Amino acid sequence: MNREDKVVEKLKKIGVVIFQAISLVAVVLFISVVSNRMWGGKPEKIELPAELTLRMEMPLSEVAAVNGLSRKVVQKAFSLGSDEVHGKTLGDLGINIANAEVSLRKAQALSEQHGSKNWIKIFSKFALWLVFLLVVFYLVLRKKVTPKLRKGMLASSLLIFGVLLGSEPNPMGTIKDTITLLGISGVIFPPRAIALSVFLLSVILANKFICSWGCHLGGFQDLLHRLNRGKRDRRGIIPQIKPPFWLSNGIRIATFAAMTGGAFLWAFDLLEPIDPFRVFKPTHLSIIGGAAVLLVLAASLVVYRPWCSFFCPFGLVGWLGEKISVFKIKIDYGNCPKCNACVKVCPSNAMDAILYRDKVIPDCYTCGACMDICPTDAITFGVGQRDRPTNEWLEMPMGKVRFKEEIKEAVSTLNGVSPMNSAKKIEKIVA
Repeated sequence: MNREDKVVEKLKKIGVVIFQAISLVAVVLFISVVSNRMWGGKPEKIELPAELTLRMEMPLSEVAAVNGLSRKVVQKAFSLGSDEVHGKTLGDLGINIANAEVSLRKAQALSEQHGSKNWIKIFSKFALWLVFLLVVFYLVLRKKVTPKLRKGMLASSLLIFGVLLGSEPNPMGTIKDTITLLGISGVIFPPRAIALSVFLLSVILANKFICSWGCHLGGFQDLLHRLNRGKRDRRGIIPQIKPPFWLSNGIRIATFAAMTGGAFLWAFDLLEPIDPFRVFKPTHLSIIGGAAVLLVLAASLVVYRPWCSFFCPFGLVGWLGEKISVFKIKIDYGNCPKCNACVKVCPSNAMDAILYRDKVIPDCYTCGACMDICPTDAITFGVGQRDRPTNEWLEMPMGKVRFKEEIKEAVSTLNGVSPMNSAKKIEKIVA
C-alpha cells in the first residue's frame, strides 16, 4: 500500500469514528426526549428564593397566601400544628421579620426539593445501580473485561442510568446541589446527603467504581473515547492526548473553589448553565448549555473523560476518596516484565503513576484495560496497599520487543497461566 492509499484509508477510518460518534449522540438525544416526556416532573433546579412580604401583624394564613406559600411550608417553618397556622401572627410567635424570612426560605427550599423528585425513579435507579455495579465488580475482579465487553457495559450504563432513567440523580449532582443549596438557602436536603454518602462509600470500597461504571455521563464520555480506538482498544484513530494531571486537576480544584464561592458569596450555581448531564434532558438545554455539552462530547474523542478530569466536583472528591479505597489496581513486580503495555493501553495517566509509584496518583477508573493487556497477569484488582517496585525492577531495562522470547519462556512457568493465552497477550504487545 503506497502513501496515498494509507492516507485515504486513514481518512476513511476517521470518518467512520466521527459518523459513529454523531450517530450515538443523536440516538441518546432522541431517546432522552422521549424518556423525559414519559417520566415528566419538574426540572431539578435550585431557584433563588423570591422576595417575601412580611409584617408582624400578618396572620400566618395571610403570610402563606400573599407569598404564594403552602400552609404546610409555613407550618414546618415555625414548627406549628396545622390548626395554629390560621390565626397566629408573627407578633404572637415573637419572631422578628428577619428570622421569619430565613425560616420560611429554608422550609420552602426543602419543600421544592422534595416536590421535584420522582421517588419511584430514584429508588429504581439506586436498586439497578447496586445490581449493575456488583456484576461489573465480579467481572473486573475475575479479569473478564475485554475491550468488546467493556464497550457493552459502558453502553448499558449510558442507556439504563442516563437515557432511560434521566439525568438525576447523578454523582456530580449530589455534591454540586448539596453545596449550592446550602449556600443559597442555608439547608441540606437529607435524601441528597444520603445519596452522596452512598456514592462516597462506593468510592472507598472499590476505587471510584460509581464514576467508572455507574455514572451515565462518565460512561458516555468513556464510550466516545473508545469509539476512537482500534479493535484492541489501544491507539486512537484520531490522535488522542493525555493532558498532564497537574493541569487537569488544577483546573478541577479551581472549578470546585469557584463553585463553592459562587454558592456562598453570591448565591449562584456556577455549573448549572453548563451542566453536561442536561444531555439527558435535551429540552432543558439552553444555547450555552447545548454548546457546552457538544464541546464535552467532542473533546471526549481525543481526551479521556474531559468533564470528569477537568471540572467535575465529585470527580475531585472521589479522587481524594480513592486514596483509601479497599479494592484497587495493584502490581506484582515479581511477575511484571516492565514492557509498559499497561501504560500505553491506559486511557489516562493513572497506570504510569501506579506502576512507578509516583507521589501523586491520577484518577484510576478501573476500566480493566491494564489487566487485559498484561502478558503475565501481573496486574490485579485486589485488597490492600499497593506494593512498591524493587530496586532490581527499577534497574531492569525496558522494552517490549527485546523481551518477547524471554517473556514467552517465563510465563509458561507461571502458575495458572497457560503458555497459549500468555502468547496471545504478548502478541498484542509486540504487534
